[in-house]
Amino acid sequence: MTLQRYALLVESWNGVPTAPIHSAKKDLEDWNDFLRSCLGGAWSGCEILPLHSPLKESFLANVESLAQKNDFLFVTFSGNGGRDAEGDYINISPNQIVYVNEIMERIPDGVSTTIILDACRSFHSLQEQMSSLNSDEDVDYDVAASLQIWEHSFETLRPGHVLI
Repeated sequence: MTLQRYALLVESWNGVPTAPIHSAKKDLEDWNDFLRSCLGGAWSGCEILPLHSPLKESFLANVESLAQKNDFLFVTFSGNGGRDAEGDYINISPNQIVYVNEIMERIPDGVSTTIILDACRSFHSLQEQMSSLNSDEDVDYDVAASLQIWEHSFETLRPGHVLI
């Protein structure tokens, strides 16, 4: 049985289409090159969908559709993001934000998922985020942290999901 996998690579403008975030565009290109390499898993072009500042509903529809059709979904986002009273979010396109929980809600149980959100946001330590977990739950969480720079939304993770 062959593992069905798909990668959704997203980069976002800074709100001005004529002045994109150059590092976000480069990140998308670097992820694409890495995934296609032997070290990255030798993904084929038909397993990778690059998106450039997609509309919110288009992005969420892609996440949902790809998650339903595959055993493994790999999502990267590079751009801006933030946190408000409703939670962590990414600026998916000019004047449109997507909350992390909106992404996670589109992924059915049983689909292994890795989501990497490389977004400029305020700093919170990994320990602070870990303390927000409900310790009464008997769930194993796979968590990867890189220099504890990114915020993590642990409350939305399910077994088999990784959010970086």
